[in-house]
Amino acid sequence: MDKRAAWRWMGAWIAAFVLALSGCGGGGADGGATGGTGGGATGGGPGPGTAALAITAQPQDASASAGQAATFSVAVTGGTSAPTYQWRLNGTAIAGATAASYTTASTAAGDSGGKYSVVVSSGSEKVTSADATLTVKPVAVSSAYFLLASAGPQGASLPIDFANGQQSTAMPALRAIDAAAPAGPAITLEAAGQTATFLNTQLLFEGSVVAGRVTNLHSRLGTYFKNGRLFLVDQVTAAGRTPASRLVSTLASTDVCGDGGYPIMDTYGSGKDLADATRSWLFFRAPGADMQCGTADDIFLAVRMNMAAGDLPLTTGEPLAGILDADGAFDGLLVRYGAEIVRRDAALTNPVPLFNVDPATFMNLGTPWGVQAGLWLYIDGARLRGINTTVPGSPVTLVTLAAGETLAPTSAGDAAHVYMAINGAAGARVIAIGQALTVDTIATLSASLLQLALTPTRLIMVTGGSAASGAVLSVPKAGGATTSLGSFVASAPVNPVIVSGEGVYFPSNSFTSGFNTVVVNSDGSHPVTLTDTELLKGIGASSFGLSDGSAVNYHAVLLAEGAALRQGPATLRAVTGDAASPLVTYGDFATIGPVLAPMLNPDPLQYGQPGLISMPNGDSIDLYFYRSDAAGLVHVAN
Repeated sequence: MDKRAAWRWMGAWIAAFVLALSGCGGGGADGGATGGTGGGATGGGPGPGTAALAITAQPQDASASAGQAATFSVAVTGGTSAPTYQWRLNGTAIAGATAASYTTASTAAGDSGGKYSVVVSSGSEKVTSADATLTVKPVAVSSAYFLLASAGPQGASLPIDFANGQQSTAMPALRAIDAAAPAGPAITLEAAGQTATFLNTQLLFEGSVVAGRVTNLHSRLGTYFKNGRLFLVDQVTAAGRTPASRLVSTLASTDVCGDGGYPIMDTYGSGKDLADATRSWLFFRAPGADMQCGTADDIFLAVRMNMAAGDLPLTTGEPLAGILDADGAFDGLLVRYGAEIVRRDAALTNPVPLFNVDPATFMNLGTPWGVQAGLWLYIDGARLRGINTTVPGSPVTLVTLAAGETLAPTSAGDAAHVYMAINGAAGARVIAIGQALTVDTIATLSASLLQLALTPTRLIMVTGGSAASGAVLSVPKAGGATTSLGSFVASAPVNPVIVSGEGVYFPSNSFTSGFNTVVVNSDGSHPVTLTDTELLKGIGASSFGLSDGSAVNYHAVLLAEGAALRQGPATLRAVTGDAASPLVTYGDFATIGPVLAPMLNPDPLQYGQPGLISMPNGDSIDLYFYRSDAAGLVHVAN
């Protein structure tokens, strides 16, 4: 497989979930669920001086474990007489459900996806609520967990029809690996050449959140297109059962825009629900009224993972930023309709207009993870602006860009600040944006900035852009003198830079003469070069806080050692900190051919979890299973 195709399989590690930064695109038309704040009032209106009947609190989506009940409620105001209620399930009246709230009977798995609504009457007036969806979760007493990945020989190119024409992509088989028994045969969910566009970078995550601390963050749901329809696979099954796919919504590939055989999706205005992945949304770009992709009137089709095969996707504007509540649940979405910025609730209903922007110059920068719920940044004209959507007020202009200045394609955040850089002809200036939307200059650099990372005490900066070389630098978070940590030639950019504690890891002589890794303390002390060692990825700590920020400081760093000339076996190890202290030696895997390009699936996201490494082997893909905190490396599939 060629390098471009190989890297399409790279899984999204934790930062792909927590970052939600930098994106722009066209707005679209509103097409949310029926109902809304006022519902649809019908009949004769109220008399003079009497307020019209209106819904002030819509029924909210609910979830329950199998065997438990769920409750839905509504609040209204106005009307000519005391209101009466009739609850409905999927549009059919429920006998005896005539109060302002309704509690279901004990739920079963087959009840999941049911749509509950209520018709409220007062005199001659009637108003119908929006639908609320019931999600029934299996009782988690005996379950199995499977890892999903593409593996084996690349299948024949499979055509897929998008709104902007037919495109082709070659797909290996979609495999599921039992995390409890990886040495057993891999389960083939879809054969090679049968599945178009397994959306590995759109795996949906789930974790446990207690007092703002996140544990067991793992991929839960995988999606893909087959025969032009969207399918969903749950990685959690009842014990003894294997994963199975199901259709989700009526979305068809012909409804959405494609690029190179893959649907164009929004990854910045994230709809991921950390507490319950089945309540997460995916957003697909689609043509607007002009029926063309990539124009100003493009819209987005929103699909929630608890939708049934017959449910229509919602139409929304450009997703800008998903907002999580204190429990990690999806709590709302900022969207753009042309010039108007709007906030919607977790069901993408109840739009609340916020303010307007200039559509021609607008650029979305997302909500930096952990800084403050609702803090959102964007470019409007030549202004970098921010707003805290949880506190009423107007956007604040943080920086005005001078002629020729652009925002660097990177940022990093901790619990207190977001760090960004502005590139210009003479170099870059690095700024820190505080929770109160204050701005301080941290460093002034003589070259453009390419990448940012954070240790507990310092900001790590990768610069480049000259014809000769670039550098890895650090500066205290509060500002001060910069320190050089290393350099590289311009033809071999340093990517990635990984931090663990105060240790900074980056490749040396990448893509030129061998594969070495430099490990140095963030203040420049104790540099060490690990020869014949390739830097692979980081694994997060077993617990982190929702307020920790978007820059991941990894507990473990994965290295492939002994990979001289990328021939013969290499040993996979995990180390930590500025001294590369050994954690685990997993074992050996073969490196075949002149290019070793491991494609890392998004498991494990936290130390202690199982994971897979996908590795090209000629025109095939091999899978290796490991547990991040224990020795052992199992070649599970090819």
